[in-house]
Amino acid sequence: MKKVACFIFILNYCVCSSQNRIIDSLTVFLNTAKEDSNKVIALYDISRELINVGEYDKARADLDKAIELSKKINFQKGIGVSYGYIGLVYQEQGNNNEALNYFDLSLQIHKKSGNKKNIASVYNYVGNSYRQLGNYPEALRYYYMSLKIKEERGDKRGIANSLSNIALIYDATHDLPAALKKNAEALKIRKELNESYGMSISYANIGNIYIQMKNYDLAVQNQLAALKIRKELGDKYGESNSYNSLSIIY
Repeated sequence: MKKVACFIFILNYCVCSSQNRIIDSLTVFLNTAKEDSNKVIALYDISRELINVGEYDKARADLDKAIELSKKINFQKGIGVSYGYIGLVYQEQGNNNEALNYFDLSLQIHKKSGNKKNIASVYNYVGNSYRQLGNYPEALRYYYMSLKIKEERGDKRGIANSLSNIALIYDATHDLPAALKKNAEALKIRKELNESYGMSISYANIGNIYIQMKNYDLAVQNQLAALKIRKELGDKYGESNSYNSLSIIY
């Protein structure tokens, strides 16, 4: 147990260190940035990193600045993205109803500009909020809306992520064959892209479904495939999850 805790600490330390470097770099840029769209982009980029490390108040402050400047220079994309990220702040804080309000504001702007990529992203955020609220029909509807746009754009990485999210809903509603099918579709795409981290997630998800289906041979096969990739990547947190899943089987 101490080893697992140590692994998780090391992984979190490495992730946080990387994010802190990004934040420091963007902060240096902001100190001399002109009042233009590049500054807005830096503000919402740094806010996203701050959200990732749990600095929600700082993230919100930067997003308010991004919106203020975006309005001043009439940079609609900046307003739309910033509203979406404010939604993420509320989502991370567990206030999904307020998150949905900001996602709606974000969508209104992106739809006016026809920014399909950002619309797909916000649809995914909305799906996540509805999933956290336990409203699985609405979560599924938005995940499929996001998937449709990603398919139209040929965004294979995004398609795989949407398929994984859809599988989560089928899993949560105990439609295990459908969950298995969507995870398998996601895995196929991730293999084509040679996306190792995504493949490890798909293998693990498939393994967990087989555990629920009591097909332990296939559960072990997929969990070991996930574990092998996670060891190659040095993903200690992922390794601990794989060992936990295998311990359930054995």
